[in-house]
Amino acid sequence: MSQAHQYDDGTQDFRDGTASVWSWPLRLAGFVLWYLWALVTSSGAVLHDLITPGDDARSGIARVRTSCRTDLLLVAAVVSAYRILVGPLDADRAVSGDLLTFSVTGMVTLFGVRAANVFTFDLVLIAAITGFLTGMSLARALTRGRR
Repeated sequence: MSQAHQYDDGTQDFRDGTASVWSWPLRLAGFVLWYLWALVTSSGAVLHDLITPGDDARSGIARVRTSCRTDLLLVAAVVSAYRILVGPLDADRAVSGDLLTFSVTGMVTLFGVRAANVFTFDLVLIAAITGFLTGMSLARALTRGRR
């Protein structure tokens, strides 16, 4: 017998380990149906905004209060900078450079989210593309063109 926790708003939730294994296919089917319904209704709303003329389009960006923490990214950046300086192999330095690039990109992203700056996305996109291409170039240079 499964025990459900009843919330004040009328919803209920199963406690950990009390959901039956037999309920998973039904729950999965319910999720798929809900997802398809949400996909169709949101696509319909976007289509309505595109077709109807005027300036009354609904915004698709939601503001969410966040607690941005960069301490883990800072630790990753410091460790990767150390590995760049003392890494015995060129491959170690290349991987650490890639980690350093994306750690700094993550910190810029979090600061941009915290400051609610819309131009940060452009910087992050350019940094991510540059970091990816740099990683590919270093991999090609380290293998000396061999595939």
